[in-house]
Amino acid sequence: GAQKAEEIKLVASYAAVQKIMSASCMPCHNAQNRKSDIDLTNYNGIVAAVTPGNAATSNLIRSMHKAGRDRMPKGRAPLADDQIKLIEQWINDGAKNE
Repeated sequence: GAQKAEEIKLVASYAAVQKIMSASCMPCHNAQNRKSDIDLTNYNGIVAAVTPGNAATSNLIRSMHKAGRDRMPKGRAPLADDQIKLIEQWINDGAKNE
C-alpha cells in the first residue's frame, strides 16, 4: 500500500538557530570581526537582527533571500531551505531565548 508522508514539525528553538548561525555566519559576524556591526554569536546579537513575531521584515531573513553579492552568507553556499524555514519559524514564534 501507499505510505502517507508525514510533515516533519521543525523544532524552532534558539539552540537550533544558534547552531545554524555558528556553522554559517561566524566567519564574518563574530565578536571580533562584527561585519556590518553584527555579532551573531549570542542571543542578543541575533535578536537585534530580527523582528520578533515577523520573519518577513527581519533583516536576517531578508539578507538570506537577496540575490548575488548581497545574499548572506556572503561567499558561501546559501542556507538550505529547511534551515531558513526553521529560523523563520523561530522568529515568527517570538524569537525566544529558549
